[in-house]
Amino acid sequence: MIIEGDTEGTADTILHASEFIDNNDELFISDSDHCMIWDNEGFENKIKNTDIDACVMVYPDNQISNAYSYVKLDSMGFVSQAAEKDPISSMAAAGMHYYKRGSDFVKYAKNMIKDNIRFNDEFYVTPVYNEFIKDDKKIITFPI
Repeated sequence: MIIEGDTEGTADTILHASEFIDNNDELFISDSDHCMIWDNEGFENKIKNTDIDACVMVYPDNQISNAYSYVKLDSMGFVSQAAEKDPISSMAAAGMHYYKRGSDFVKYAKNMIKDNIRFNDEFYVTPVYNEFIKDDKKIITFPI
């Protein structure tokens, strides 16, 4: 698939592939500007053994920089808030995202775009978690 012209950010770019991901299959999104070393077997075990709707991969060490996206956890360890380039916690997103159902990502990304929730005039992926949270969806983190 080739997208002609610019999009309005990463989330908008991904939605151009809605016909392929708007389903009950798992969806894994990764930024294209990094290389990660992580425990795939540990991730698979955690995903299969936890009743969740999504998972955001995070850096294992505390981060404080306006260069990253961040998530904040509630007392149960679930993501309670997400922010783009705003250190609302020291838990920075690493640019990799898992969704149990691709249709959830499509639905909530479209909600975010409908509500015009942008950062630097673009639609990013991490803030989509806030739309999940509004519907009491369970989001966990996984360090990489």
